[in-house]
Amino acid sequence: MPRRSKPKILFSIIIILCGLWRPVFGQVRGDVVVNHEPTKDGEYVFYAFNSIAKDTHIVVVFNTGLNQWRPDAPLPFQKTISTGKIRLFKVTPVGTSQPRFDYRYYFYNGVGNPEISDVEYAIPGAEDETVLVRGITEPTSKPDEEGGYRDYYGVGFYTNDIRSTRDGQVRTIRVVQGDPQKSFIQVRHRDGTVGNYYGAVNGTLTVNEDQVVKAGDIMAKAGIKSRDGTLYFNFSVSYMKVVVDKDIDSREWSSTRYLIPLFRTVNKERVRLKRNVGYTASYPDELITQEMSKREKKRYLKSKKN
Repeated sequence: MPRRSKPKILFSIIIILCGLWRPVFGQVRGDVVVNHEPTKDGEYVFYAFNSIAKDTHIVVVFNTGLNQWRPDAPLPFQKTISTGKIRLFKVTPVGTSQPRFDYRYYFYNGVGNPEISDVEYAIPGAEDETVLVRGITEPTSKPDEEGGYRDYYGVGFYTNDIRSTRDGQVRTIRVVQGDPQKSFIQVRHRDGTVGNYYGAVNGTLTVNEDQVVKAGDIMAKAGIKSRDGTLYFNFSVSYMKVVVDKDIDSREWSSTRYLIPLFRTVNKERVRLKRNVGYTASYPDELITQEMSKREKKRYLKSKKN
């Protein structure tokens, strides 16, 4: 089987991510509908009716100003919504105002502009297993205010198994274009960022879309081969950033940002990985419970004592 070069693999990863987070113009327009309903006090509440099963980021832009109306949220309005009827915002009349609202709305796959949590990631190995970092693709751009980079940051791990590095829910499994024997797994984290796992061997997947995974869970076998035949997979953390600019096409409002994840090892916290260095996996309670609510954490710690 011919081996794929690093630039080709990197290009494939970026193309997949851009495709996953593109504006949802391919969807039927009726999948997401925005309208407004009056209240008994003369106000109007804007709602979105979303029939898409996954997270959808919606943007509402008014073509004309709301001079006689006061919104209870910043405009242009943005929000990531789930399925069903979702309240967006309310406008209150200032003086005597006629309800003539001229607006457009746009929607995008995934969570937009997430509030990023400060968490640690797990080395993708079994407890006390040492995993060698194959290589790291470093960003050349400067980070934005959220700490994200415009260009790709990713890590290659030499390992036979692809394990989840953080708790989440499998959002997407896609066959890699041009390499039908491999798949790309995307795991949505609680804060809306996603973990991207590139190089899973088809036929070895142990997870399905929408399945919840925990840090350390095996999701598939790694299938990218180095020159000496050692197996590895590539990992990155990304999120969707949406910036409304009426001067450009709405398809350019969304873009992918990459984060530099910090890892927990057997003897260190918040480690920034280096290439050609081995790191030993560890799953202490602090890592496992870092994103749990107080109730979830209490239940987990109690179960360990029983």
